Amino acid sequence: MRRVLILMLALTTIASVSGCGVAMQSQSRTSNEKLMQLQVGMDRQQVLTLMGNPYRREVYGESEFLIYETNHWARSERERFTPILLKGGKVAGWGRNYYDDAVRSKVEADIQIKR
Repeated sequence: MRRVLILMLALTTIASVSGCGVAMQSQSRTSNEKLMQLQVGMDRQQVLTLMGNPYRREVYGESEFLIYETNHWARSERERFTPILLKGGKVAGWGRNYYDDAVRSKVEADIQIKR
């Protein structure tokens, strides 16, 4: 009887973990489908209506980034998230290059201030 109980508990745990994985994969797919509907020039509220609340928000000077999880199973954070760049409250672009350029500019400005 004890073995049957342990086996049932193990199977329930495996099913639960597998279900979470399927849910995360589905969420990533949905985010990617929504990302394909983005257009340059959309305002902030349109992005929030389409994409929902971002995973994270960051601001670098005039650049605001709404960061969405688009690949839950990625090996690195760099591949896991897609940043959407807003300038003046409007979509100027999306993707890692926009984000990396903004962060690089911020770091360079900070270095200039310290000199």
